Order: sequence, then C-alpha cells, then structure tokens
Amino acid sequence: GATKRLGLAFTKQSLLMGFSVIAHYRSTAAPLKAWLTKNNPHKKKVFFIRYNLEKNPELLIDKCSDFPVTLIGLVNNASTFTKGNLDDIEHLKKTITVNTTAPLLLSQRLHQRVKKGWVVNITDAITSFNKTYQNYRISKRLLNEFTLQLAYLFAPSIRVNALAPAAILPSTQNEKTYFRKLKETAPLKKTDNITSLMKAFTFLVENTSITGQILYVDNGLHLCS
Repeated sequence: GATKRLGLAFTKQSLLMGFSVIAHYRSTAAPLKAWLTKNNPHKKKVFFIRYNLEKNPELLIDKCSDFPVTLIGLVNNASTFTKGNLDDIEHLKKTITVNTTAPLLLSQRLHQRVKKGWVVNITDAITSFNKTYQNYRISKRLLNEFTLQLAYLFAPSIRVNALAPAAILPSTQNEKTYFRKLKETAPLKKTDNITSLMKAFTFLVENTSITGQILYVDNGLHLCS
C-alpha cells in the first residue's frame, strides 16, 4: 500500500528523491489525496491504482504500463496484521498470501519486465515467538528469506533488499502503551521514527552496491528477540 501510514511516507520520500509514484491501494487513497491537495506540485507525478493483492498480484505490475512512467522500483509495503496462530490454517494461508506470496510474485514480474531496478521489501524487526500474531511473524520471516534468495537470483539486473522496522506509527492508546514498553526494551532506549526509516530507505535505493540486505531500523530491538 502507498496511500496511508507507512505507505504514505514511502510515497512522499520517493517523490522527494525525484521519482514518479504509482500508488497502489486496496480500500482507500484518501490520506494521500488529501496530502496532494496541500502539495499540488506533486500531483502530476502520482498515479493511483486500486487492486486486491489476494488474487493474481503480479498483474498489478502489468497494469503499471497504463501510466506514463518508466518502471524502475518496487516497494512491497502492503501487509495484513491480524491476530492468528497455527491453530487457524486458513488465517495462516491468507496472511502468507498477502505478506509473502504477493511480494514474491510482484518481484518476479518486475524482474521479467525491467532490465535494471530495485525492490525493497518491508518486513518486521520483532521476531520473537508469540501466540497472538504467530502467523504474521511466520509470514514476515519467510519474506526475509525470499529477500535473500531473490537478491541472489535476480542479480545483476534487480537489487533486492528489505527494511525491518519495529513499531513506527501508533494509532491507538493500546499501541502507545506498547510503544512505551518497546522504548524500555530497546538497547538504544528509544522508539523508531519515520525520518530514520526514510533515511534507510533512501540508502537502499541509491546505493547500487547493496543487495541481499535486511536493514533493521529498530534501535536494536532485534537483538532482544
């Protein structure tokens, strides 16, 4: 997704880096459209596409040819984050479909269509075992593995890396409480922020010697998992 929360931040940063953006969304593009209303010069460089990644996600890359842009990069940010563990196999399948299989198929199609480019997968820094979000954890761990395998497979034409943030944008009071606990746990004794994540994103995109890296932007939380 490219129109709200983290996705909106990646869209803004991509525009600042000089790219045009094909902004994918499933349900609403309102936050990005509202931002563009206040930042009118960027409007002509953003194109919207609504698509459900649960079925034939690779066709989203094909649809990009409808827009007057040269495809060069892919940010796999769309994700489902809901409660579920291995007792619920249907939930596991659905979670892996969106969080793991869709990024894989999108990356494969990009590799087929683009001679030189990059992929940045958004995974997760918090990998400790838990029962509540077990299926989500598995899907992101698998995406980490796909990042490494695809980097090897797609070289030298496509670079594949991943960003692994911890909690970034709290939206509820419960999440704010969770953030405070993370701050106490993290070795650097602080929580993540959008600025740090966008600097890491820019580094992975612009440094053409980097591929097969999972860059943790988490104040060291992965050391405690």
